[in-house]
Amino acid sequence: MVIFLNFLIFIFAYLLDLAKIFSFISVFGIMPQFVFVCLVCFCIFYGKERGLVLAVIIGFITDFATASPVGSHALVFLAVSVVCGITYETVFEKNYFTAALTVFVLSFGYNIITYIFQIFMGREAGFLYATFRYVLPTCVYNTVVSPLLYFIVGKVYYRNERIF
Repeated sequence: MVIFLNFLIFIFAYLLDLAKIFSFISVFGIMPQFVFVCLVCFCIFYGKERGLVLAVIIGFITDFATASPVGSHALVFLAVSVVCGITYETVFEKNYFTAALTVFVLSFGYNIITYIFQIFMGREAGFLYATFRYVLPTCVYNTVVSPLLYFIVGKVYYRNERIF
């Protein structure tokens, strides 16, 4: 049941990310990356082992859904999962502030790496322009929506803990 609930959370996140009918949540043309934020929240609660598996699966699904080179998102999501899992096992405790801070930092790294992949694909924009026009606003928007997604993933996680 818990796996099914987590699956539904990611399906809904994909719908919010990829469907144009939800464009009313965009601010100045910037949409939050719900799948990315859900992945970070999932890694916070479930640890790096489950996070690694989920990161690869979600990465390949994202590659196919966005017509990106196969493995590019999987590789980046894998790195995000490892960093998130290690920091939460060794440094932080599970609370909203540290989750939001982690989402901001990892979102910045994710978007910079995605920008570098875009350069290799021939879609180049100026680094400062891309940073201030897309990367930083996306990081801020991801940080703003992260407490809500952290709450939702946390409810599913703690429901699982009560069952077992």
